[in-house]
Amino acid sequence: MKTLLVGDRVRRGAGDTGRDGSRETRGLLMTAGAFLICPCHLPLTLALLAAALGGTAAGAVLGSHVVLAGVLISTVWLVLTARGVWLVRAGRRGAACPVPPARR
Repeated sequence: MKTLLVGDRVRRGAGDTGRDGSRETRGLLMTAGAFLICPCHLPLTLALLAAALGGTAAGAVLGSHVVLAGVLISTVWLVLTARGVWLVRAGRRGAACPVPPARR
């Protein structure tokens, strides 16, 4: 999203409504989605991935690199949770993206 300062008006990029409620909603959805791949569900997640990818090259890679897959899933979970919490807090604070000052 690009925000441009034109004169004394602010023009926002496409899809940017300027509402902080949408930021909070995205944060909640991101955090809820992150809990689906939570590390406490790692054995179930890996079993489902192995079943879904069984008989494929990706399944063979997953079977031979289980620890790497676990680390990757845990890292993705951590990043999604942190970003979701950040979005929720930013939406509740009403924080907006900073607008650079106009150059003259």
